[in-house]
Amino acid sequence: MDDESFKRQEPQNKTDANQAVNEKRSAATSDEQALNETQSEEQADEQTARELREGLDLLDAAIHVPTPSAAWFDQHIAVTQSRRRSRLLRDLLILWIGAMLVFYIFYVTVTVQPVAFLSIQAVATLVPLAWLIFRRLVTSHDNNGL
Repeated sequence: MDDESFKRQEPQNKTDANQAVNEKRSAATSDEQALNETQSEEQADEQTARELREGLDLLDAAIHVPTPSAAWFDQHIAVTQSRRRSRLLRDLLILWIGAMLVFYIFYVTVTVQPVAFLSIQAVATLVPLAWLIFRRLVTSHDNNGL
């Protein structure tokens, strides 16, 4: 019986081996097909890029776009610098006038009404401190509640 079972298993093992070989061949064939597809796609991409370059070269040859002269660029640079300089002077003038106005109000408040000046200073100091303390209390309360 052992001989018969061995004979029966032998063809089955051969078919398994043949199937494995066939699977390897089909895998190799599919890899070759994928490689061929990739190469054909690359060739198509190169052909498309070549055609685009040729078309763009034709457009460049057909349409002439003149470049402005160096004097034109220099003129525009000078105009732009002049505008920026005048804008800077205007902004600095506004800054200086605003600063002088603030110092004038500060001086008048200190010399004419020192009580009002001290009151404004106290409020300007205590209000931000109170806000910071309140914010810390709220933050610590929120963190403890989690």
